[in-house]
Amino acid sequence: MDPIAIVYYLAVCAALTVYSPRIKSTGLRMGIGAGVGMVAAGALPYLKTFAGF
Repeated sequence: MDPIAIVYYLAVCAALTVYSPRIKSTGLRMGIGAGVGMVAAGALPYLKTFAGF
Protein backbone atom coordinates (compact mmCIF):
# COMPACT_ATOMS: atom_id res chain seq x y z
CA MET A 1 0.00 0.00 0.00
CA ASP A 2 1.32 3.40 -0.97
CA PRO A 3 2.03 5.49 2.16
CA ILE A 4 1.70 8.74 0.21
CA ALA A 5 -1.87 7.84 -0.77
CA ILE A 6 -2.69 7.03 2.86
CA VAL A 7 -1.36 10.37 4.08
CA TYR A 8 -3.13 12.21 1.25
CA TYR A 9 -6.55 10.67 1.98
CA LEU A 10 -6.02 11.10 5.71
CA ALA A 11 -5.25 14.80 5.29
CA VAL A 12 -8.10 15.49 2.86
CA CYS A 13 -10.74 13.71 4.92
CA ALA A 14 -9.52 15.28 8.16
CA ALA A 15 -9.59 18.74 6.59
CA LEU A 16 -13.09 18.23 5.20
CA THR A 17 -14.49 17.12 8.55
CA VAL A 18 -13.39 20.38 10.18
CA TYR A 19 -16.37 21.98 8.46
CA SER A 20 -18.87 19.38 9.69
CA PRO A 21 -21.18 21.14 12.16
CA ARG A 22 -22.82 18.11 13.77
CA ILE A 23 -19.87 17.13 15.97
CA LYS A 24 -18.85 19.96 18.28
CA SER A 25 -15.24 18.93 18.98
CA THR A 26 -12.81 19.82 16.18
CA GLY A 27 -10.31 17.20 17.37
CA LEU A 28 -12.94 14.46 17.30
CA ARG A 29 -14.07 15.49 13.83
CA MET A 30 -10.48 15.44 12.57
CA GLY A 31 -9.92 12.02 14.13
CA ILE A 32 -13.03 10.61 12.46
CA GLY A 33 -11.98 12.15 9.15
CA ALA A 34 -8.49 10.70 9.47
CA GLY A 35 -9.95 7.26 10.16
CA VAL A 36 -12.22 7.51 7.13
CA GLY A 37 -9.25 8.61 5.03
CA MET A 38 -7.15 5.66 6.14
CA VAL A 39 -9.96 3.21 5.34
CA ALA A 40 -10.49 4.85 1.94
CA ALA A 41 -6.78 4.73 1.12
CA GLY A 42 -6.60 1.10 2.24
CA ALA A 43 -9.59 0.10 0.14
CA LEU A 44 -8.47 1.95 -2.99
CA PRO A 45 -5.98 -0.68 -4.28
CA TYR A 46 -8.58 -3.44 -3.90
CA LEU A 47 -11.25 -1.37 -5.65
CA LYS A 48 -8.86 -0.56 -8.49
CA THR A 49 -8.03 -4.27 -8.93
CA PHE A 50 -11.71 -5.21 -8.78
CA ALA A 51 -12.54 -2.58 -11.42
CA GLY A 52 -9.68 -3.76 -13.65
CA PHE A 53 -7.43 -0.70 -13.52
